[in-house]
Amino acid sequence: MRTSGEPGAVAESVRRALLQLDPDTAIFQLDSLDSKVENSVPMFMRRLPAILVTEFGVLALLLAAVGVYGVVSYSVSQRTREFGIRMALGAGTGQVLRLVMARGARLVALGAFLGLLGAAALAKIEASLIYGLRMRDALTFVLAAFLIFLVALAASYIPARRAARLHPLDALRYE
Repeated sequence: MRTSGEPGAVAESVRRALLQLDPDTAIFQLDSLDSKVENSVPMFMRRLPAILVTEFGVLALLLAAVGVYGVVSYSVSQRTREFGIRMALGAGTGQVLRLVMARGARLVALGAFLGLLGAAALAKIEASLIYGLRMRDALTFVLAAFLIFLVALAASYIPARRAARLHPLDALRYE
């Protein structure tokens, strides 16, 4: 039966009408065609690659954030004396913060650029795996790179803030 409204709202009316026509009719389940298609195994199999790509993407984003945090944190620990000297000579916390964040941003920008090149090269394979993705879906690629860039900047902010809060004397004594 075709309806312009919500199929669940007319289900009880359809059940009553069918029972009026033939009271001996056994009605087990009334569903809309859309719900049958959505819950079918082939539909799940079409969505499975997208679900897996999404889960692996979130895991990759988390690993990228941890990796950027580790690299920037190590860089800050190696340059602690330099930051102490800069601060002793008059550099403000904002300048040290920008210095560390700029290094992290350069690393992430290079990685995002290389990732965009790789995504463009593999776009045909991605389009065959993800339903609804066009081969040259530039907006999706740019938004993904931008998201990675934001997450990486947030990950590099923690060590940058730690470097900016160093007291110059403590930084000069740091081994």
